[in-house]
Amino acid sequence: MWEAYEALRGDAGRGTLRWLCEQYLASPAFATKRPATQSDYQFCHRQVITAKLANGDVFGDVTLHRIKPGTIVKYRDKRGESARVRVNREIAYLSIVFSWAYERDMVKLNPVKGVKRLPEPPRTRYVEDREYEVVYRQALTKVKATYLAPAMELAYLMRLRQVEVRTLQKSDCILDGIRARRRKGSREQIIEWSARLQAAVAADTPSPIGSIYVLHDRRGQPITKSAFDSAWNTLMTECLSAGTLLQRFHFHDLKAKGVSDFDGDKQQAAGHKTPQMAAVYDRKIHRIKPTK
Repeated sequence: MWEAYEALRGDAGRGTLRWLCEQYLASPAFATKRPATQSDYQFCHRQVITAKLANGDVFGDVTLHRIKPGTIVKYRDKRGESARVRVNREIAYLSIVFSWAYERDMVKLNPVKGVKRLPEPPRTRYVEDREYEVVYRQALTKVKATYLAPAMELAYLMRLRQVEVRTLQKSDCILDGIRARRRKGSREQIIEWSARLQAAVAADTPSPIGSIYVLHDRRGQPITKSAFDSAWNTLMTECLSAGTLLQRFHFHDLKAKGVSDFDGDKQQAAGHKTPQMAAVYDRKIHRIKPTK
């Protein structure tokens, strides 16, 4: 099918950045990535190949031999004026594509190698108890997204990322507590039971066919990222419109609140391997006594 597609298209696009990226997206290497990673790479792909250059051309039509480290830097600096975090993801995507191509003798060098990412200031948003309560109460009213309220509790009590909440399985609920299968190199843990945690797990989404997931849709399938993000954005908008919430916060900020509010070893609570990683999530202002 790919050969037929190239025959119809001709050689007009061969040797361009667009062509190289499409080769990678059609490769087995891309197919092995997680669905969420694939979706992010595809988003980066669309941003990169349609980016307008100073001469009016689009980046995707630039031939590969013309792309140097300075080309990437110019793209980074121009995009970074309004999308600092996003452009770093796009640069990382380009680096993966060129590294993949270099290993297969499709390019002579990786022009992204050595190009620095733009500094990303860490988030400092701490969700106050009052803010959590008003959003949680509003989440309890959601009929089509009944999973939002228990998801908030699981993220806060267990210090979980969104994807870790969405993929939590009933088999993870054991006698001693809930097994937290953390991503991104964090340590797997067992979070001991509490009355509040038991209530969150018991708030199961109704499904006539059952499910292996703690939170799931009416077909028993895990909640997709797009559905979750859409429901969360709607929830935030409703709270802002009602005036009960003055400033929007991310769902991921609930993990940071859980770490910040934890009374004990915060690194252990977050499941992080280094103090530096845990420090990013400790956002509560510390109260220190004055010198006597």
